[in-house]
Amino acid sequence: MILNKIQKINKIFKNNNFKFQQFTTTTTSKSIINKNNDNNNNSNIKNEVTNINVLNEFSFKVEKEIKQGDLLASKRDINSMTLSIKTYENGLRLTKDRIERALIYLRIAVVKYKLGLISECNDHLSISMNLISQTTSSGVVNDDNESKKVIAKIYTIKSIMLEKEFDDFKDQNSEKAQTVLERAIKSWKLVIENDDTIPDGYSGVGRCSLKLLEPNLPYCFNLADKSIMCDRNHMPSLLFASDMLIIQNKYSISYILLSLFFKNFKTFYQSSTNIYSLKPKELADAYFRFGLAALNLKKFELSNQQFTQSISIVNINIQQQQNNFKDQKNLKIINNILEKQKNEFENNFNYSNLINNNININNNNNNNNNNNNNDEEENENNNSNSITSIDNRINKINENSSALIQESKNFNLNQCNILDLISNHYFRGKSLSNLKRYKEAISDFNYVIDNQPNQVKAFKERAECYKQLGDFISYQKDLKVYNDHFNEIKKRRQKNFNNYLVKQRNRKRKEYLQNFSDNYDEEMENDDDDDDYDDEDYYDEDEEQDEYQNSRYKR
Repeated sequence: MILNKIQKINKIFKNNNFKFQQFTTTTTSKSIINKNNDNNNNSNIKNEVTNINVLNEFSFKVEKEIKQGDLLASKRDINSMTLSIKTYENGLRLTKDRIERALIYLRIAVVKYKLGLISECNDHLSISMNLISQTTSSGVVNDDNESKKVIAKIYTIKSIMLEKEFDDFKDQNSEKAQTVLERAIKSWKLVIENDDTIPDGYSGVGRCSLKLLEPNLPYCFNLADKSIMCDRNHMPSLLFASDMLIIQNKYSISYILLSLFFKNFKTFYQSSTNIYSLKPKELADAYFRFGLAALNLKKFELSNQQFTQSISIVNINIQQQQNNFKDQKNLKIINNILEKQKNEFENNFNYSNLINNNININNNNNNNNNNNNNDEEENENNNSNSITSIDNRINKINENSSALIQESKNFNLNQCNILDLISNHYFRGKSLSNLKRYKEAISDFNYVIDNQPNQVKAFKERAECYKQLGDFISYQKDLKVYNDHFNEIKKRRQKNFNNYLVKQRNRKRKEYLQNFSDNYDEEMENDDDDDDYDDEDYYDEDEEQDEYQNSRYKR
């Protein structure tokens, strides 16, 4: 019996040591690479964590309603989301605990925000805030950690709403947009003050700080590190940190973070309690960064796939923008035509004509009855002509609307544009040339040169592809363009340098002459001060000498 107990104790001790070793290895950077290969383990751990969080946040009575509401809200359907609100309201009836009620109101606010009911979302957030009564004027809770975590979640939702409000501004450099951005930064900082263990506040402050007119990059680098240290499975933090690492040319670490992102981002953004949204521009940029990291790590096939994926997302988003632009143009044209027709009708309409028409109607009822059919046919023909004219005008605008979008240079930073396509085609061409698929690479470089001829590096890359295919004439042409461009740059630099030297010489010459004139004036003033006689005395002596000479002559 004693031996059996000792063996059991030894087994428990060994298991605990094994678990401790597993825990310590997960904190190193190598564990991130190892966890990339274990997708099933990650999904199981996540499910366990979410279940534990639900059990910790809610009691047994409310847990069933909350789980059902979360399941309905995750379907992203209008009917299921409205049903989820009803189930959350049923959960409110089952509990009187202020923290549980605050968390339920938070879930209702998230669902209503996703449905577009922003005013009702703000109302539920204020109710949730009022339930946590131990708040100071600065927004920091003085009570237990549970209340602080609830307040952090409330400020997270408010911060995301303010950040989205800033992103919707057309002119993000305006004073109004920048004030909204500063409010968002303050709100994200309140998240950190209430709960510094979650990554939302750090990544939120970093994202908003990058959108300032004068961003502080070292501060953003520090925030990216802190957000990843809090949670390496937080998708917005992975996006933000990978962007910062690409700026610092740390491609290997950004590759690891982006690989984690693309394995888990769908489940994160589809969760019911998550208010974060992933824009097409953000997803396309993430694929682009992943391809850039793979290209620098010489994983050319993977980089080709990522750039291709980014190009497809950008093309779809640009097509949607063009369709929306056409629809807006069509509505404006139709409204303008209807207003013109209304004004023409009101201008041609007179009250006196109406009275005369009524008199004539009483006298000529029989004649009108005979001519009713002819009038109806004429009205139908006029209506059909007006409709066809509207259609013709709309078709003319539709033909020119896509050109207007492509020619406009005021791109919205939150939407995909042609510059994204140019950069993706250029780097995909580089990856294809490394894969020795030179014809496909040439087509990518052709796209870059056609849309942005100033991108001279594309000529050099295309020249190398022509050289590998044996087309030395095209190789010499592209290489000449590249060399001529850099010779012009050298000439401009030499010319600017010569102009700088001439300006420096002229400036020194002016300073020398100015100093010489100042010194000369000072010397003259000093000489005048040292004289013992005045000008009048000098002239008097001359007169005396003249008189003396005249008297001698007389003698």
